[in-house]
Amino acid sequence: MADDKREPELVRLVAYVFEDEDAALEQEAKRKRTSKSEIVRRALRKFLGMED
Repeated sequence: MADDKREPELVRLVAYVFEDEDAALEQEAKRKRTSKSEIVRRALRKFLGMED
């Protein structure tokens, strides 16, 4: 029987940030050519000690 290796489902999370934080996040996302959500997920996992 094959293992089912599905990606975990994403859930919607709303977070409020200051304008300067959003601008810095937007700039970093463009620089890294990724989404703001991806940057936030990586930072949150690092903060929570859940690094891959």
